[in-house]
Amino acid sequence: MSNAALVLTGILHRYDAPNVLDGVSISLEAGEIVCLVGPNGAGKSTLLRIAGGVLRPRQGEVSINGLDPYKDRREAQRHVAFLGDVPFFYERLNGLEHLALVAELKGGDLSRRTEVSEAFGLTAADLKRPIASYSLGMRQKLALAAVMGGIQEVVLMDEPFSALDDNARLAGRKLLSEMAANGVASCFVTHDKEDLAVATRVIRLEQGVLV
Repeated sequence: MSNAALVLTGILHRYDAPNVLDGVSISLEAGEIVCLVGPNGAGKSTLLRIAGGVLRPRQGEVSINGLDPYKDRREAQRHVAFLGDVPFFYERLNGLEHLALVAELKGGDLSRRTEVSEAFGLTAADLKRPIASYSLGMRQKLALAAVMGGIQEVVLMDEPFSALDDNARLAGRKLLSEMAANGVASCFVTHDKEDLAVATRVIRLEQGVLV
């Protein structure tokens, strides 16, 4: 019996000819850590957005814990956490207020998200500062804490560790392993070969197809 938490079947998408994605089918099992790799323009970010229900494909089907994210959007979004390549923040909030807002919208404990933010190197003092004052790395750490500190069974992230210092990268990989041990299925885009060490599976995408 399959423990598939995420299933994509026959995904086809285009912004203009040729297809960005051409009949891609993949699945993520509970507890898997999948690295999505490939050259720039291969369709990795588009595939991740479709998997998270952020973008509707031209053709194909998506199932998140058995739910269609387009027909059952509200229910499906309870099971998936998505972090794009450019995280969105309300700049006037401080870090703690942002984590509290995400906890209210997506569920889970604020305390867990603050613990994860500390694991990434954000201090209690940092969380009291307005996000507008954050560096690029601090913003990424806060975004990761919001996503990786949640309760969703599927976590999707686009180059999540690219702006981080070495210690934070190690913390991120350790957290991924801990999440997998708790049954979370995660998939993230990376260009860093060191990230592959934490993966249970690597999927390569080139010109919109799996290779």
